[in-house]
Amino acid sequence: MITLTESAVKAVGRFISSSDKPTGGLRIEVTDGGCSGLSYGLRLEAKESQDDTVIDCGEVKVFVDPLSLPKLDGMSIDFVDSLDGSGFKFTNPNAVKSCVCGSSFTTGDALRLTLKVNEESEVIEDAGFQTFGCGSAIASSSVLTEIIKGMTLDDALKVSNQDIANELDGLPPEKMHCSVMGREALQAAVANYRGEEWEDDHEEGALICKCFAIDAVMIEEMVWANKLRTVEDVTNFTKAGGGCAACHEDIEGILERVLKERGETFDPDAAPIEAVVMEKKPLTNLQRIKKIEEVLESLRPQLMADGGDVELVEVVDNTAYINMTGACSGCQMAAMTIAGIQQRLMEVLGEFIRVIPASQMPKVAVAAGG
Repeated sequence: MITLTESAVKAVGRFISSSDKPTGGLRIEVTDGGCSGLSYGLRLEAKESQDDTVIDCGEVKVFVDPLSLPKLDGMSIDFVDSLDGSGFKFTNPNAVKSCVCGSSFTTGDALRLTLKVNEESEVIEDAGFQTFGCGSAIASSSVLTEIIKGMTLDDALKVSNQDIANELDGLPPEKMHCSVMGREALQAAVANYRGEEWEDDHEEGALICKCFAIDAVMIEEMVWANKLRTVEDVTNFTKAGGGCAACHEDIEGILERVLKERGETFDPDAAPIEAVVMEKKPLTNLQRIKKIEEVLESLRPQLMADGGDVELVEVVDNTAYINMTGACSGCQMAAMTIAGIQQRLMEVLGEFIRVIPASQMPKVAVAAGG
């Protein structure tokens, strides 16, 4: 049947205890799709449905519908938690072996990266992502998948978070952690493919930020790699110091030491790194449509989990016309969902765009000549 490791059970238990809604268990759904041939959906639910199979995993109950059940036979779910990031790891004998997944759930955002790899050459033939974060997280994930397609695994591992940011023509400083999240998910996916344990790529150091579980070594690496100079820089790249602020003094100590090693002097009053804004070419309509479809694709699993879906009908200038289908079509929250889609699209596209139901498209009257 389905096995949840002790780590996964504890992780789900934490999510349930922190939920503000009544929760009876974890629903796991499997649909056809994704580069592995299977796509997973996980969400907390108050109770099981009538036809569900309920699996008792000790502290956690798992709800599985009849269609998903055979596709989950023999699957194991683990939860990896480290200073570099954390996430669920799926091992499913029913999936295509050349597809691997890596997750990063750092700083409150979530990213799941999937790779389709040529087993002989180790070339990445395709890459996809699923993210539950801000527009910058979606944009970073999308760019990363485009960068690594056609690369070998070894070459892909050389992609840095700064490479991701550069492809986006710069990220706001406070969103640089989104590019770091992408790099971590890539490292996890490659380790998964090679049958290796996803471990920290640095020795464990003293815990500096208790709010976000960031240690001294990770902060030092980010300061070196990205030429950080201020506490605000460190927070933007790692989230360390972004909570209670009790660790700011320790972060300043790390900055002072690292800057001294590279021949600089730490200035607590220095201005943080500004976003690198390059001259941005206007999107063609084809590029705009592609980006819109990528965003909708990343949102689709959340909508389908509630019995709905979304499809792009037309893009005219700065207006995107969409259809909300299934349960979403008559939902009282449809207007809020559309507003959320519009906000994400503006963040990803870097330009204003309106999102309107296709039912409101202007009807063009065509006069018939006789």
